[in-house]
Amino acid sequence: MARHCCLVFLLIATQAHKVQRNVALRGGGVHDHQLRVCNAYAYEAAVDILVGEDKLTKDKPLPYRQCHDFQVLLQANDRLDFRIGNATTGTFSVSELPPTDALLLLVVFRHDVESTAVSFESHVFIPAKTPQVAIIDTFLGTSDFKPVIWDGNQTEKLRFGRVISVNPGKYTIQLQNEENETEDAVSMETRPGENYVALRIGARVQHGPSFREELITFPQAKADMFGRSTAFMAVASKEEKEVHFRSRASPRLRVCHAFPSDEPMSVAWRDMVLTGDQPLTYKTCRDLQAAALKVGEELHIGLRNGPSNTFQISDFPEGEPEGTLLLVCFRRGRSTLDLEFHSHAFAPTRNSSAQMAILDTYDGPVKSEMSELHVGRAGEVNAGGGETVSFDSIVTVNPGDYKLWLVEDSKTKDEVGFEVEALSSYVVLRVGGEAHESSGNKEFPQELVVFPYTELSSDIFHRHRSSASSMAVPLLALLALWAM
Repeated sequence: MARHCCLVFLLIATQAHKVQRNVALRGGGVHDHQLRVCNAYAYEAAVDILVGEDKLTKDKPLPYRQCHDFQVLLQANDRLDFRIGNATTGTFSVSELPPTDALLLLVVFRHDVESTAVSFESHVFIPAKTPQVAIIDTFLGTSDFKPVIWDGNQTEKLRFGRVISVNPGKYTIQLQNEENETEDAVSMETRPGENYVALRIGARVQHGPSFREELITFPQAKADMFGRSTAFMAVASKEEKEVHFRSRASPRLRVCHAFPSDEPMSVAWRDMVLTGDQPLTYKTCRDLQAAALKVGEELHIGLRNGPSNTFQISDFPEGEPEGTLLLVCFRRGRSTLDLEFHSHAFAPTRNSSAQMAILDTYDGPVKSEMSELHVGRAGEVNAGGGETVSFDSIVTVNPGDYKLWLVEDSKTKDEVGFEVEALSSYVVLRVGGEAHESSGNKEFPQELVVFPYTELSSDIFHRHRSSASSMAVPLLALLALWAM
């Protein structure tokens, strides 16, 4: 394949060295040696890094899928210990240091899927005018996907275990097979004199949780400050979620933070942070200003010091600009740190009714098959009345005062009363999650969240609960199952 004039790769003879226990770096003198560590160790727990008795990770271990630059004065014969909890899983020894300023890249990953032993990949970046990128593979499993790089005009195949030099600019690196199917894709924006790493990570195991095959880069592109974006949408990852709408009207954007974590969530679009200096907190939703949002654009969403992802829009809701695009961000499974999305487009209603999206994001320690969500007019139901509605569905209701309550194993777990206004759209979420590294090892209780929420007065609410009447005005319709 002919090379494009603006896509020049200079393959460097030095590989990204694979080292089990030590690396020999020759030289001496006083120079600036920086340390970059990437955690590609496919495991739920984060990794602590120590140089002697000095814990580089302080009170914040390095999670899986993340890299960090450490300011540390390395010396010959230093030992870097990697610990999970109180157990040391591997040690990396430095015998000597290079005779120039340098960046030492160290990638820690699983040696195999049967043990907790670690392996290392390392490379010493010597300062250069052109950007350098280390392409490293730590994936455990078989795969037909190979790395390719794209500058928006031309693609070129890459080889794992190599370091390349590229022109400054924006690139997309993707995993692609011979049928041109894409498994994953990430963006990279390179600058003169900077050093980068692109990692394939993941593990397929027979026992215990598996971790999907994916790419990560570090440092991330400026536009990717909150998530795993792609620089060019033609190679968007299949993991990104699309919304298929018809009209070109620009809707209201409503984002909900349902990821069980105390970490705040930010939403970025183009070069703007839509959440400003007030990121979303857990269990909150917000209508964001994105009036010029266009088809094909991406929203970069991520938790501070936590997981992130990218949402791509393929079209807008039917109807006028007052339609609402709903995006709910939640944790995808208890064995992973991934952030996932549910979405729905609310078109404006025409008959004075209101729409309600009912969604389940709960992944707590017990998720009973007998869980039921009940809804009814607040003044006409008791604890056993109302109608049962399904999670992951859209319902249309008349305006008025409503009560929702969650029943699990014949016990009421949570309840909420709220007012529904005509021509409005609402989201009802069951949230919560078990203790997990992604939640700071904190358990979040199972509960209901409604947005927008207009609270009913306490005396009305309790009077409603004591009423023995059945629901007088039923739900109008069950519109559609949620598109998962």
